[in-house]
Formats: sequence, structure tokens, C-alpha cells
Amino acid sequence: MTRPRLLVVVPPQAVSMVNGPPLSPLLLNYALTPHGVDVEFFDANLSFFGWLCGDEVRAAVTGRLKQLAVAELSPDVLESADLTRIGRYLSFLESDYCRGGKVSASRAGMDWEAAHELLVNPRAAVPDPEFRDTWLATAMDGLCEEILRRGPDHVAFSTLFHTQTEATAELCRRLREAGFEGRIILGGAAIKLTDDLALEQLMVTCSADLSYKYSLYGEFPTLAAYLRGECGAGEVANATYLDEAGRLRHASAKGGAVRSMVRALSYDLVQGVAYLPEHIYPVLLSEGCYWGKCDFCDYPFLSSQDPFKVSAFFRKAPDVVHDIGILVEKFGVSRIDLISDAVPMGYFRLMADAGADRLRELGARLECSIRAEPKAKAHHFEAMAAAGVDLVTIGVESLADEVLDGMQKGNTYADIMRSMRLARENGIKVKANLIFDHPRMQLRHVDQTLERLEEVLPYVESLGVHSFGLTPHAPLAFTPESANLVILKAQKTTNDHGEHHLRFVRTDMTPHLQSRLADLQTAVETAAYRLEAARASGDEAARPRKIVNLPYRWEGHRAVRGPAADLSVSIPGDVAPFSYFVKGRADG
Repeated sequence: MTRPRLLVVVPPQAVSMVNGPPLSPLLLNYALTPHGVDVEFFDANLSFFGWLCGDEVRAAVTGRLKQLAVAELSPDVLESADLTRIGRYLSFLESDYCRGGKVSASRAGMDWEAAHELLVNPRAAVPDPEFRDTWLATAMDGLCEEILRRGPDHVAFSTLFHTQTEATAELCRRLREAGFEGRIILGGAAIKLTDDLALEQLMVTCSADLSYKYSLYGEFPTLAAYLRGECGAGEVANATYLDEAGRLRHASAKGGAVRSMVRALSYDLVQGVAYLPEHIYPVLLSEGCYWGKCDFCDYPFLSSQDPFKVSAFFRKAPDVVHDIGILVEKFGVSRIDLISDAVPMGYFRLMADAGADRLRELGARLECSIRAEPKAKAHHFEAMAAAGVDLVTIGVESLADEVLDGMQKGNTYADIMRSMRLARENGIKVKANLIFDHPRMQLRHVDQTLERLEEVLPYVESLGVHSFGLTPHAPLAFTPESANLVILKAQKTTNDHGEHHLRFVRTDMTPHLQSRLADLQTAVETAAYRLEAARASGDEAARPRKIVNLPYRWEGHRAVRGPAADLSVSIPGDVAPFSYFVKGRADG
């Protein structure tokens, strides 16, 4: 019997996934190849960002930005929001993307904000929706042609972020219109976190045959049988599908999450794919957070489909070390992202025992996420360094012990500082993530955070600044009153992984607290920008500053066109991508 060919497609737009492959094709290859299905891979996301860097698209984006900037400068009076848009447009026009330079990329983001402003951001957020529609239609047409050219029997779309669902729907529509009759499967974190009503709508829009909301870390014979045409969707363990009436149904066949990996992953599917430098390839270490108690976090749900069930799966250290070795020796990749919600402190000794020190000698450099564990000791960080770890991300979230306790983080500010200090003493750089407006933040916590921020900054390489978002799968969503929240049940918003964030109001919010939280946001964003600028200047020559004089004078709260113009914009600014100056003095 002929083996069916499944093409795994990673659709646009996943900005953080252009330096190396996703895990989804590797995991599906592991799950299905032993059971009579040939798995192939098309990184449509990478192709899309390559298209964005083409001369034609760059020229179109640059030309439209110039038109938008001219339009913004036409009124005689400009309010602060108008000036912000002008500053953004002018800074975009000075970027390497618009000036025809080399575009740099990293997992933390992209150096082509201009393309984001007009094409990558959601339609409702761009200044010219019709421009976006026209160019994205061209991109989707080309990607669909490439999928059809490869001639798959079936297609699986891997959607890690909600930003990929729009492109998935567009590609599916084009495939069906072109006569594609194979099965379409949806999976990924965005699918896991989508409620049944929204998932039904997405599957109908995509003409999808099956979606999967559980972990896939092992062999999956029932899905293979479905792709071979030997069973129906209802017989695929834990699958979700549409019945003949187009209604969402959950398969009666159960089998638990697929989480039993007994061999190493193969990276052959992604060999030869030209990812952008600096290459950062993923190696699966674990899934699910072993702590799993933080009140704001939906990682437990992602792993177990239960907000209160801690379910962590760890691969054997020798398999992890084997995968790293393949990437270093066969692919020539030196930077490895250990995929784990949080690596336990003791795991690095297991890696060392499995031979990770040899990989470090070959040039492997690892990065991963860890918790600031109360029991962390110097020998844990010594083992990290010995295994080749040179960058850790710590989910700090707050610098106030009362807030950490309310979050149920299970650690203190002293634990955070100790982990940072031990990391730096062992040559390991630190990225810290902060939530500046968690609903447990009060005035005293704002003051404490501002004070402690100065203590933290000497230890961190970069600072991730996050605004609080509440998902229906986070523990706090079940007891919102504990943080003085009222959920607006009829309204939802979006986040990275799906259209499922809840809108809420704080019953204890005051104008003074709101103002102080805004001050804190400015402080942490300024600190993050300065850290980023310092790192960039260490990697390459600093971008020269450009001063653009505007034909306006500042009247205290607005800008007015006329004589005695005194308003200028500096690109880049001292504390942001651009800053305004009045008579040579910084004004915001």
C-alpha cells in the first residue's frame, strides 16, 4: 500500500520563529513515520518573512510610510498621539529595512518594524487595511502555489500563535478553491487554548477535517490510521472534528496525551532550510511546568488541558544531548534553545553525566528558562555552565515579595537575586521577565519595584516587559475576586496564543495607582530599551543619531505650525526608538 504524504506547514506570522525550525514537523515525523505515513515540511512562515525582505515589498512599504508621514504632518495643530505616530513613521523610515540594509533577526524580535506596522500587525491595528489586504493576498497566493506544487496527500497546519490563524484560514481557503481534496489538520498551542465555539468557527472557515488539542510527544498510530484512510476522525484518540452538520465533536476514542518518547528526534526534515542568522535551533527537553501554581499562567492547561493539574514530561538527558550533538556536528549550529517551561536545577548534572561537556568543547551554546528556586546552590549553576549554558531566562514577574506570594510563585526577591548572582558568577547571562501591572500590585509595590529595579539591572542582559493578561485557563480566572478583579464575561481580547484573553476591571484601581503603574511601565520599558541598545552597540557600530526638525513650535501640551519652530525628533532617542526635543531639551 502506498504511504500517504503529510505536509506539515508552519504558516505566517510567527515572528520569533525565523532563526530555526519549529518542533512540530519533527514531532509529527516521530509520531507517524513508523506507522505508514511519510512526513514532509514547508516553513511558510520563513518564506513569508523572506518575501517581506524582497526589494519590491520593501519599496512598497517605504513608499506608503512616506505618504502616511506626510499626511500626519499636514495639520496645523498636532496632539501628543499625532506626534507619536510621526515619530514612529520617521524612525521606521530610518531603519535598515526601509533603507535597503541587511535585516537582522533574533528570537526576541525583528529589526523590521516598518513591515510590522503595515503588513504583519492585525488588520484592525494597521493604518491602511487595504494596503495590507492587497500585499498579503499576493503573499498567500504564492504560499498556496508552493504547497500545491509539493503535491501532498494531506496537510497539517501548526499554529503556535494566534497571529498564524489568519494565514491558516487564507491558505486553507485557497487550497480548497484549487481543488485540494486531502485532509486538513490543525494543531499547536493556539488550538489548545481556543474554546470550542471559536475552534468550531475556525475549522469551518478552514474546511478542516480534524484538530488536536493535546500533547504529541510519542507515536500516534490512530492519527496515522486516519491519514491512511483506515478509520474515521472519531476514532483518533483525543481528536476534535466536525460532524456532517458542521458541529464540533470530540472523539469518543481516548488514550491520554501522547507523551512517551523512547528515541531521539530526527532533524533531517529541516536540513538545508535557510533560516536567518543568528541560527537558534530548538531541542525538546520537557513539556509542562513542574511548579505549575502561578496564578496568572496557563502552562498547566497547555500541558494537561486542566488549569489545576501539574503535568510535566521530561525527556531522558542522553536523548537531549544526542539531539544537541546532531545539530552541532551535522548542521553546524552552535546556539541551542532548550525547549522547556522551566528546567529543574538538577537536570543539568544529568546532562553533564550524559556528555554535555564534550558538546560545549565543540562550541555548543545553550539557552533555557529556569525558576529562581529557593534551594538553588552554586553547584547547580556550575553544572549549567559545564553543560554549555550561557543564557537563562528567569520568570521573575515581580520584585515585591507580597506580590510574589499572591501570585503563588513559590520564591522571594532574595531567591531571584541569588539565582541572578550565581548565574553571572558562572559566566551565564540573564534575561528577566517582569509583569509591571499584575492586579496584586499596590502603591507600595510600585515604589518597592522601582527601588529594587536598580539592584537587578547590573545582573541582567535583557529585560522582558509584560502587561498582565488573564486567560480563562489561568488559576486566577477562577478566583478573580482574590485580586479585586471583575471579569467582563461578554468580552474577550487576544494574546500570542489565541483569542482567549479575558477583559476585566480592577475594583480597587484609583487614579493615583493608575498613574504610578504608568510611571513604572515607563521606567521598566526605558531600562529594557537601554539594555537592548547597550547590547546592540556591543555587537556592531552604533547607529548614528539623526535629528529631524519639524515645522512646529511646542505650546506646552500640543504642537502648532508657525514661526519660531522649536520641535525636533531624535532617531534613535536616549530612552526609546525616538525622542522629541524642544529648543534642544528633551520633552518626552
